[in-house]
Amino acid sequence: SLDTDVDEFSIARIVQLVLKYLGDVMERATLQKDHLQRHAEVVILACSVLYLYCVPNKSSDKIVQQKGHHLLLKISRTYDTDGGVLRFTMPLLSEVTSIVKDDIFSSNVVRIALNALQANHIRDHPVAVCGACEILENLRPKDKKAATLVIESSLEALRSHMQTEGIVVDFCRMLLRHDVKDSAFFAKFATLGGITLVVRILRFLPDDLGAQCSALVMLDVLYPFVKGSPPKLIKVILASLKAHKNVSGVVYVALNALVRFRGAVAKIGTDMSDELIKLTVGAIEDNMTTHPEVVARGFHVLQISDPAWFGKVYAAGGYGLVLQTLRAHKKDSNVQLFA
Repeated sequence: SLDTDVDEFSIARIVQLVLKYLGDVMERATLQKDHLQRHAEVVILACSVLYLYCVPNKSSDKIVQQKGHHLLLKISRTYDTDGGVLRFTMPLLSEVTSIVKDDIFSSNVVRIALNALQANHIRDHPVAVCGACEILENLRPKDKKAATLVIESSLEALRSHMQTEGIVVDFCRMLLRHDVKDSAFFAKFATLGGITLVVRILRFLPDDLGAQCSALVMLDVLYPFVKGSPPKLIKVILASLKAHKNVSGVVYVALNALVRFRGAVAKIGTDMSDELIKLTVGAIEDNMTTHPEVVARGFHVLQISDPAWFGKVYAAGGYGLVLQTLRAHKKDSNVQLFA
């Protein structure tokens, strides 16, 4: 059983014992050819213990302190056709590469990550795929194929494992670590099906809070590469806003997405515009005293509407809301500006 809330000394001791065990296994493996396969399951179990104690607790430095990063490299190289092992070693290698400043070690890790992403056996292990992608994102190798591999592998893993808990959040977070100014990377992501996938996440995972928030942020980054102004996009954004209206983080990124896709907002029909105004006014009211950034974004959304909509905004209590906002946020110039 796992209790991740343990003290640093205990984690260090666990890491020490597991690394010693793994070291013994790998040493014997060089003497007996059949040893590796017979011990694959316990190697997976030992690596999973390192993963479960070190990754959530940000304790991967304990592995580095005991020179365990070289052992992880050896295990990944030895079990390069075993997705079950790579499922744990890839995220661990991703963590330690941000600590170890060694060019030779980094280039070896990059080679393993590139090989892993090109192998079929890793497809069933999205955590391994994400770890390998993170390595390439962290180390940015000069290999021209690396960025394309990250995109293709991420899209494939997301499509296949969208229902796996936490996977969407992990991949979106990893992709968003990429420099948002690198338009070529995100243009390629959009071209290869990234936008369609983000919309699918919004449509088919309505109750997954993390996935919704991550997808909306991804939509914000991919905005320049969306061709035309598809009203369907506004529909899924509004659905997310409605489903998570009590979560200010989701509300903010949803309103932000509506501002981004103002061209599509201006083209939506009467029913959808009524829904948009109702949800936006509700978001402003609910966050009036707690989240001024949501209030400002809400008024920004109402301003991008067709001028004929302002009668609807007025009917929804918009005038009183403006006065209330001006009183409540006298010192916030950003909110004042939009109100």
